[in-house]
Amino acid sequence: MQLSDSDIANSNNYNFTAMSKKRNNELLKKAEEALRKTEYVDILNNETIKDSYKGQTAALGVTIAMSGLRPALAIYQKKTDECDKLQILNAIAVMMGINQIDAGKKLFSDVMKCDDVNQLNNYKRNIIDCSIALKQIIQTYKLVKL
Repeated sequence: MQLSDSDIANSNNYNFTAMSKKRNNELLKKAEEALRKTEYVDILNNETIKDSYKGQTAALGVTIAMSGLRPALAIYQKKTDECDKLQILNAIAVMMGINQIDAGKKLFSDVMKCDDVNQLNNYKRNIIDCSIALKQIIQTYKLVKL
């Protein structure tokens, strides 16, 4: 199914229901596991995390809501002085079952190639839910300013 411009615009307005407690608990476990997969994700360092990852992880959902899924993921492809935003996508991609080097880039590529509205909405929902759980897990670690 090919996406029209109106389909893409409407996918940004997709109404989500709140994540269930059961799903949140499952994703919290996946977030913890993802942070510990240091071959794929470089956020956790000696049981500490740069404090900027908390804010940038929380901002991902808002960025998706304001800009749309594809633009938000494009923004998270780059490294800033505060943090490497791609590492957030790497963690989310690992949570979603993409266990490989540059998992975040693979997730971005998959989303960019997708032309099915329902699948895009599934990506959007999963990425937002994973970002919420990841933010909650990040808050359990000692956050350090660098």
